[in-house]
Amino acid sequence: MVTEEKKIVKSKTAEEDENSQENTLTIKWSRYLVIFVVVAAIVSLCWWFVSSMGRQFTTFNLILVIGWLIYFSDETNYLHHAQEHENRFKSFMAMLFSYNLFFTVDSPLVFISAWSWKFGIGLTFFFGFVTHCRDRSAHRNRLTIPRPCLERLGKRLSKREIHEHCKTLQKVVFSLKEIDHTLIPSTVTSFISPISRSSEVEKAILSILFSTTPDELNFVIEQMASDPEELNYVIEQMASDAPSVKKMKIRGSLSLLVYKIKDRGSNHMHRTKLLELLTFHRVSDLSVQSRANVLDALQQMMLTAHKDAAKYAVNVFK
Repeated sequence: MVTEEKKIVKSKTAEEDENSQENTLTIKWSRYLVIFVVVAAIVSLCWWFVSSMGRQFTTFNLILVIGWLIYFSDETNYLHHAQEHENRFKSFMAMLFSYNLFFTVDSPLVFISAWSWKFGIGLTFFFGFVTHCRDRSAHRNRLTIPRPCLERLGKRLSKREIHEHCKTLQKVVFSLKEIDHTLIPSTVTSFISPISRSSEVEKAILSILFSTTPDELNFVIEQMASDPEELNYVIEQMASDAPSVKKMKIRGSLSLLVYKIKDRGSNHMHRTKLLELLTFHRVSDLSVQSRANVLDALQQMMLTAHKDAAKYAVNVFK
């Protein structure tokens, strides 16, 4: 009986193995079929596009596509070292595509430049500027998204301490507002406003953070990483009780602070000083929640944006 049962089990196992192999082959060939259909559709679409559009217009578009593929294929490229570089590359590519659309001889919209070349040039710069602002706005929105707020551990702050800490927080936020313009890109402000002014503001922020007590530093970091609506409500309540606390609307975050403070040459390494402050010099003063917020701010910044960013991230929880 035992031997017969073993034979039955072995036969069932063999049947299951055969079925699984057949299913695997079916799935494999189904994938190949899907890939073939997709490739054939893409080739057919490209052929239709080339045949319906002009040769020069299509060739220039294919060159732009190759440029995009090179851009996405290499994460170590210089263009990925900072968001500003990516933003300028996207704006430049949008202007090239617009120029091709309005000025290439066999383009479907060449009649616009034929009617008025000035209007065509204006549209080219307009689409480049719109792309620049749209990408910049999307990046700012990612940086200012409220992070999950952890419950504060340790001692609770008194009302007087909160008053004092709010003053320090306001100094940091007011200084950040001077170098962070919502509507005007930093590329434009660098021509309008002198770099020395931005450098002075960044030095002031560093000076404020260096001179804070451990409780003040933790309060500033935790509040800048929290929901702005909750923080604005707290400041309004403080302002109603203490005239020295100004009513204001918080617009900023710790990630935005790290992003807006730049290294401006060997004599003005302000981002490096800020990161060293948060991850080396004052890291022992930071609470667990503050360390998590600092690490989150580093993650929002591209690791290639600073040569020692990975070392800073590791040192936060050493």
